[in-house]
Amino acid sequence: MAGTQPDDGDGSITGINVTPFVDITLVLLIVFMVATPVIMNQAIRVKLPRVAHGKAAMPTTVAITLKKDGALFLNGEPTTYVRLREQLRERVRNEEATTGQEHPKLQAIIAADNAITHGEVMHLVDVVKDCGVTEFAFNIQKVDKVPEP
Repeated sequence: MAGTQPDDGDGSITGINVTPFVDITLVLLIVFMVATPVIMNQAIRVKLPRVAHGKAAMPTTVAITLKKDGALFLNGEPTTYVRLREQLRERVRNEEATTGQEHPKLQAIIAADNAITHGEVMHLVDVVKDCGVTEFAFNIQKVDKVPEP
């Protein structure tokens, strides 16, 4: 007969039935797909210990935002140009002390509103460079096609 296993005469089954194996594999896959988000959510929620004498690790990237009304923000906190200079110089000094390098790899990500003039953005870049931050990037909104002016 077509499609049957050859019979060796004693009535024993010589082929392996993989259907139960596939069923078990699919059930395990579904269990892991359902259980993974639960496990990941539990891993994110932690209650941190309280310490009286601890020092926070300084981030190596700072976010600077300039809104169209001229409001300036450092890492989401409102600031002024004077305070921005102080904070950036302090971070550069902390990075130098932590890494032991004369020119640390502190990076600034600058997000300026579309309505801000080129001169204002360049002034902000000058302030950032003057404080010792040599690496910076501009936050942009990516589009598929070059927009018309």
